This record gives sequence, C-alpha cells and structure tokens, in this order.
Amino acid sequence: MIGAATEPDKMELGAHGPSRRRPAASGFTLVELLVAVAIFAVLAAASTGLLAFAIDSRAVAADRLAGQAALVRTRALLAGDL
Repeated sequence: MIGAATEPDKMELGAHGPSRRRPAASGFTLVELLVAVAIFAVLAAASTGLLAFAIDSRAVAADRLAGQAALVRTRALLAGDL
C-alpha cells in the first residue's frame, strides 16, 4: 500500500525538515514524582511529631497517676490512724 505507514517511527515533514515522532511515553514525570515525595515527607514529619507528642503525654499522664496514687495512699494511712 502506498501512503499507509505501519512503522511506529513514521517520518514526518516538520517546520525544520523531516523529524521522527516519538510514541507517547507512559509513566510519571519528574515533577509528579517530586510532588509525591514532598507530600510523603510532610506526612512523615507530621506523623513523627504526633508520635513524639503521644509518647510525651503518656509519660506525663503516668507521672500524674503515680502522684495521685501516692496521695490516695497517704489519705488512707491518715484515715487509718484516726
């Protein structure tokens, strides 16, 4: 057949002479990958901060419970002495 191109590297006449047309590449661009990495980094930083806050608040709660338990024991001892 004349005029029918079956090859993927079909030659076309462009403004600056013959050029080869590249097939559209599938995948992600560099900008898309950088955006995804940036989002992941922000989420990782936020979750690290949240985890540190949870650990600190757990330690504070344990200290306060220990202090309250000491007060309850002291009150029980004083009530037993009276």
